[in-house]
Amino acid sequence: MNVPMRPVVFPVLHRFTIVLCFIAAALSGAGCMAPADDIPPGDDEALVLETLYYEVLARGQTSSLADTTEVVIRSGAEWEEYRNKLDTPSPIRPVDFSQEMVVLIAIPAATGGYEIDLASIDRYDNGEILVSYVVEEPTRDCLNPDVRSTPFVAAIVRPAPGAVRFEHTTEQSRCRSGLW
Repeated sequence: MNVPMRPVVFPVLHRFTIVLCFIAAALSGAGCMAPADDIPPGDDEALVLETLYYEVLARGQTSSLADTTEVVIRSGAEWEEYRNKLDTPSPIRPVDFSQEMVVLIAIPAATGGYEIDLASIDRYDNGEILVSYVVEEPTRDCLNPDVRSTPFVAAIVRPAPGAVRFEHTTEQSRCRSGLW
């Protein structure tokens, strides 16, 4: 004799249990929260689209730039004006402004021993370009020339439209005189 089979209740209970687990996890926050570092920024914060490749064009300790200079140079005439103020030990290669732009940073210092290093050049989704750099200042126990200096760094990067913002950090550098 054939007895009609009752519908199996297990799949329904199994689905119900899974839904309850998801609800409990969501309410408790377990397994659903990302670490604070990984949470994407809100609408008011821009995201980095790309880090732009750059190449240092010139670096030095002296220039005739009297004030702090943070500039993006997009033309040959403007570059000529700045280039003539930089004291470099070797000639600076020509720049093709149809393919490159120049980022120049110079900081007047009370003594020698300061140095500027580029950290990164990032382009954000809001169109802004951020040039990050480090100013290395000598520690008090370093022997440095007691003369004013204006360390600088100039780098080439492919041209990118948008407003440019500069941001720097300051770090203590190691003595470079070899005496300490």
